[in-house]
Amino acid sequence: MIDIDRKPIKEWLMVEFKKYRKEILKINDEFSMASLEEQVTIRNKVLAIGLPGDPVVRRMWAMRDASNAK
Repeated sequence: MIDIDRKPIKEWLMVEFKKYRKEILKINDEFSMASLEEQVTIRNKVLAIGLPGDPVVRRMWAMRDASNAK
């Protein structure tokens, strides 16, 4: 069994995913109150650290694609 920081890999991964998710949700909360320029910066930040399949990340990709289509 693989241990990382003396934890089983499954437990370690869950902790790491929760850290990323918490950060993404924190950044996402700032998004709705931000100016358009700040929204672009926030969206890029979420896309850079986000995990594929996460609902917030999918939403940011959709918004990115919509803004690029104009």
